[in-house]
Amino acid sequence: MPRLPAARVCLVAEQIRPEPANKSTILGFFGISPDAVVLVPTLPAPIQLALLILCDAVTVGGNPQLELELLGPSQQNVTPRLNFNPPTDPEVGRGAIVALNFQGIVLPEAGRYSVVLYSMGEIHSTHHFECLTPADLENRRPGILQ
Repeated sequence: MPRLPAARVCLVAEQIRPEPANKSTILGFFGISPDAVVLVPTLPAPIQLALLILCDAVTVGGNPQLELELLGPSQQNVTPRLNFNPPTDPEVGRGAIVALNFQGIVLPEAGRYSVVLYSMGEIHSTHHFECLTPADLENRRPGILQ
């Protein structure tokens, strides 16, 4: 089994929808890790959350065994470790894309969340985003919501 190539970027959004001709539509774009901020009215908050992790070019064919978990600010599991495989083998010479949509995932508290991607049972990459309420954001950057 091949390992997934190095991850370069993680986009955080509300939804990622696959489209024909090898395209995706990204809805509700929050930002790019580690600078993405998910702004919610109150916490805990059930939200739609989508992660798009872009990796370097694949050098060996085959489908890697992948797992992902989402950890909250206190390092608690927001999701259990999820096993998944890309729907098709990544094409050699092209960048690999890992995309996941979560419906109604509950973010329990404000702070820094960690997205941990595993390949072949080992930590492959870790990405971060923040979840804040408007009050949290105003406390960090006074006047930003005016």
